[in-house]
Amino acid sequence: MEHGRVLTWLLTVVMIFAAVTASVDDLNVSPWARWTLGILSFACFIAYIWWRHRLDSDITDLGPPIPELVSLEEVQLSASYVMSHHDADAIQYLTDALTNLPAYLTRVNEQMELSGRSILSRTSLVFSGFARVPEGVDSSVATPPVVGSRGQRVLIPLISARKGRLFHKSTAWDASGATLSPLSQRETRGLIFVVVRSMLERAIKEGGPSLTELEEIKLIRIMRQTVFRVGKLDGSSNKQARHSSIEELRRFGDRFDPKWRAKAAELCDSLVSNYVIVVDIERPTVDSVTLGYDHILPSVQDNLRQSEITRAKHGLSAHVMDITMTWPLQAESFHFQFTAPAGTYIFSHHLEEVRTNTIVEQSQMLRQGVQQYARIARNRSENIAHLYIRRQRPDPPPNHSDDSSHDRKPVRRDLEDIKSVVKLREIPPGSLGNATTIALVTAIILVYFTLFRVGLDPSLDKEGANTNQDVPALILTFPAFLAAVLGRGMNQETLGKSTVSAFYGLWLSVFLGLMGVLLYLYGANRKMPLDVELTVFGIKQHYSLPWLAISFLAVGNYLILRKYKSERRRHYLDSLRRLVS
Repeated sequence: MEHGRVLTWLLTVVMIFAAVTASVDDLNVSPWARWTLGILSFACFIAYIWWRHRLDSDITDLGPPIPELVSLEEVQLSASYVMSHHDADAIQYLTDALTNLPAYLTRVNEQMELSGRSILSRTSLVFSGFARVPEGVDSSVATPPVVGSRGQRVLIPLISARKGRLFHKSTAWDASGATLSPLSQRETRGLIFVVVRSMLERAIKEGGPSLTELEEIKLIRIMRQTVFRVGKLDGSSNKQARHSSIEELRRFGDRFDPKWRAKAAELCDSLVSNYVIVVDIERPTVDSVTLGYDHILPSVQDNLRQSEITRAKHGLSAHVMDITMTWPLQAESFHFQFTAPAGTYIFSHHLEEVRTNTIVEQSQMLRQGVQQYARIARNRSENIAHLYIRRQRPDPPPNHSDDSSHDRKPVRRDLEDIKSVVKLREIPPGSLGNATTIALVTAIILVYFTLFRVGLDPSLDKEGANTNQDVPALILTFPAFLAAVLGRGMNQETLGKSTVSAFYGLWLSVFLGLMGVLLYLYGANRKMPLDVELTVFGIKQHYSLPWLAISFLAVGNYLILRKYKSERRRHYLDSLRRLVS
């Protein structure tokens, strides 16, 4: 802000000095110097207006939020509130779902469609296991519960998203269409603590006492540095502190079972960068229930591509969507569907890692070292893209062990969060076909005026004026009338789907048509400059270099647009033929 104020004052001083020097007659200044100072004064005035009227949205910004550290008393109060308002069965289901989500999340179905520069999303999730014996309880001893016979309420983790990402117009609903109210952040915080505490209590070896007060305080301190920390923390020291806290939870104590300590640490590690939205519903009378939520997300989330920056600069809608999906690798069955807007089709669809933006291949679709079933289904000529993922479990371990190290396969890294990247294309010919037609007509008219020198005949009168003006200048305005006819059926929405090449091609046609009109008006009452005599195919002819230049540009513009149009049309028709065959 200080640099802007200094630059404003400097422009003001230079502008006043140049204006005074150029306007005062008593000063001994040459005419060329006065012209130079006058131009400098005008340039400084334009620069001053440009700088002073620049849009700046940072003046109302609060700045980055200060990271929030939840107090020890707040966590304890939240946990007490949760224990007094929710029964043990409801909390137990949430614990089992968070620790072993694929066993309870049967299916995820995400349907998305583009609306302007936003994506409308509708996600439905099927949760099951309401009659299941809780994990960690011996099923051979425990009596299988009857569906609906336990507590009247149940807590379900409905939404998981990365911290720092807002859910626009988020609405949760159940199978009947009734709106669900998510729990408050304070209540969710208490639930997460109770879940982790219950996991450690399960980890206590047989005969051991429950968590002591010091162990509970230690657990709260670990979760304050990891799960409950709100706000972006940069720097290697902060990341190291979080990593150290997770490792401290893994080594919480020798009297705790290492398996459950690892599960608790894994849960806290996942909640460091993600938050969970929990809903409280009535316990279903059947073994499964369908819930869902609607929300709006931006079309560009993780990777702002240069092509999308160019399109946004010219007011064009997005053609490449980076879409983060909900639990694609956690659900038993996952289905993603994206519907392209009218007038466009799916050009390509692939997967990328969220953090690295690297393309995901089939061999990388791993969970617990096991190849998962994944299939991208799309017809290149249609406007719907599908992604199917089904969970594959590892084979049971063999009864015998083989100690030969050369036969062991290297352990491959499990895939983390993934996103769908969908690229759209306008159905040909579309706006590119209109731009090509206008470019063709513009090129024909300009080449005609250049070759036949209409209005540029060298037979001049004694005053040097051109006397041959029998061809009306209205011909040069024909591309404008053609553009008006072709554009009658287009609106802001259809124009936004145009390609960047069509946008630039149309503007170049407008510029070349305008230059042709100005050159014709210039040559109507005087001789055109830069006339040269060229021999083409043995015929000598006078040509005007400005007319030759705009003619070559017009022909080149048409050929480039024609090439783009032919390639897109050929690709679309080939896709249609493959679809039919």
